[in-house]
Amino acid sequence: MVDAGLARTTVNKFIQRIRRTVKWSVSEEMCEASVLVGLQSVEDLKRGRTKAHDNPRVKPVPEDYVFAIQQHVDAAVWGAIRFQLATGVRPGEALILRGCDLDMSGPIWTYTPESHKSEHHGKDRTICIGPKGQAILKEYLTTELQSYLFGTKLSN
Repeated sequence: MVDAGLARTTVNKFIQRIRRTVKWSVSEEMCEASVLVGLQSVEDLKRGRTKAHDNPRVKPVPEDYVFAIQQHVDAAVWGAIRFQLATGVRPGEALILRGCDLDMSGPIWTYTPESHKSEHHGKDRTICIGPKGQAILKEYLTTELQSYLFGTKLSN
């Protein structure tokens, strides 16, 4: 895989997929457990310790590109985008934001999403919202605390 020019992270993903496949095969008694033990001893390729190249880090989209779409999206979508820019929340977290998820009792508001990408690891997620984010949210807050502020929640 390295000789074929695949990046180190891609090689590691393929190897992890092979391990999972063999693990399933062992659980279905289609493969000897010794094969899985052997595969588990194969370590992932480490950064700087292999001939495999690393892909360059993904950089953020230039803000000019973000602002260029403003006239092409509706007000709720644009509000969610502005909120992301002001707070750093993930897109999914912006879309599931409801009034009941906000604590507005202090000068810095907090948002605890009803679900988030690392909750299955037992991690909590609380987002702090300063004056810019608060100003955006005030445009969308209603008395319907269970309603999504930026429109209907999109399904995954």
